[in-house]
Amino acid sequence: MPIQWRDKMSVGSRVLDEDHKRLIDILNTFEQMTRNGASFEALDQIFQELADYTRDHFAREERIQQEINYPLRQTHQEQHRAMVAWLLKAYKTYKARRQAAEARGVSSDHDCYEELLSILNTWLTRHILQEDMKLKPHLQRHLEAAAMSDV
Repeated sequence: MPIQWRDKMSVGSRVLDEDHKRLIDILNTFEQMTRNGASFEALDQIFQELADYTRDHFAREERIQQEINYPLRQTHQEQHRAMVAWLLKAYKTYKARRQAAEARGVSSDHDCYEELLSILNTWLTRHILQEDMKLKPHLQRHLEAAAMSDV
């Protein structure tokens, strides 16, 4: 089931919110391609896009956390590293399943994606709504302080 962006997912940073929306778009595209019987090659490409964008987003988020001196920065970064490691492991598992299917002459078998999609969707929404929301009051204080210094 596609993820729908909701205002309650906003962490109060235009950059991070746009990143989160883009991640949701990529996941939704991946899901749609899976359901529509896309080739392994096409799914490979969108999965790689997801992994690359996830790394880029995490780097941006961590720079912002550094700039505002976010007190939970270390824990949050560890979660990011764990997610990237999980993505790489999931990709290897997916790749092995794909190669086994191709060896049997199957060009698209999307059952192997269902579990992956479910985990990714759950992780992304949970991470935004729980972990990234912890960042929101710190971002707001930082923006308010910056606005006050401009006066």
